[in-house]
Amino acid sequence: MASLLTDPQGRENAAPLLIADIAALGLCAYIVRLVRRNKLQMASALLLALLYLGTVLPPIFYFGTIQAPNSLGFVVLVPLAGLLFGRRVMMFTFWVSSFSVTVIYLLELTNRLPAESTVDPIIEYYLAVLMAIAVNTALLRFTLRDSELSAERAQAAAATLALRNRELQVSKQQLEQARN
Repeated sequence: MASLLTDPQGRENAAPLLIADIAALGLCAYIVRLVRRNKLQMASALLLALLYLGTVLPPIFYFGTIQAPNSLGFVVLVPLAGLLFGRRVMMFTFWVSSFSVTVIYLLELTNRLPAESTVDPIIEYYLAVLMAIAVNTALLRFTLRDSELSAERAQAAAATLALRNRELQVSKQQLEQARN
């Protein structure tokens, strides 16, 4: 909505943007309602979908370039998917995001985006977005793997401790029986 006030060209596209903003606000309110009802998987999926659409649609239909500020949403989307759903969904989101960035860049390069851009396509920006997504994904993947290994070690230590505790209890009972 703020773009309508600051962008003189935005006033001619005011109705679709206003409808999209109101729909996004309504979806955010629904996500909050789902969280309060403890439907976290559904709320998480809708949040990811909203973030994806908010990242993909403006560069295509409004800005006409991969250099739109919304493109940085891909850098947030992948780790958020990993934290909410795990490594498989994170990797799926990585590939979908990389594909989306590539498609937007190729459409921009061939002048096939619905919105006209005022800047020329720059391959460095495209590569920077891809590299940011890839590095972010790799770091989170290693962090998640390390966390899973730490959890497995903690579970193994707890199981060993429980076993030793049972052995100690048995030894204590045997000692008491030997005294009697």
